[in-house]
Amino acid sequence: TEVAAASDYEEYGGLWYFGEAYHQQYLAKPGSRPYCSAQPQGVSLPDYEEWSPFPEGSDLRKKHEPTLPASFWKKYAPKRGCSVVQESNEPIAEESF
Repeated sequence: TEVAAASDYEEYGGLWYFGEAYHQQYLAKPGSRPYCSAQPQGVSLPDYEEWSPFPEGSDLRKKHEPTLPASFWKKYAPKRGCSVVQESNEPIAEESF
């Protein structure tokens, strides 16, 4: 696995892939064992419009834009430190944000 800046997107042939499904949201899956090595640093990403590697108006830009509203992140954004072990494993209800 290699991590590269979005600005290097074209250098890598314009391709990128999501991780395997079993790596996605593993801390939120039932029966997961939260641990502190998944410590958020308290640094937020800029708005998608600022860092998206896809051209404005393209199908790929639309396909990969964030689906959760800003109100979700305002309430549930990771906090600096070992905050994941202090959160409930219950699903987050849409009406809560």
